Amino acid sequence: MVKCAASRPFDLIVMKEGYVAALELKALGADVDPEQREKQIRIAKDAGIDAMMLRQEERGRVSAAYLYGTSARFLVMLKEVLGDYLI
Repeated sequence: MVKCAASRPFDLIVMKEGYVAALELKALGADVDPEQREKQIRIAKDAGIDAMMLRQEERGRVSAAYLYGTSARFLVMLKEVLGDYLI
């Protein structure tokens, strides 16, 4: 896992066994700015990686939404890490 600088288009880059994905992390009720989302999708598409937004939800839960890509591998990784907190 690589934490990106605040000036970068993603918050985290995750890597496992050759799989790479970019993460945008949002607090409860927050969303990705449309201009930032377009930039993130373009970067993920050019890099050939998945991009996903993880948002804090009520009672410590976490929701996941694809910004680009649809790899089931990423959801499996999230479930391993977040367990029942992932909704």
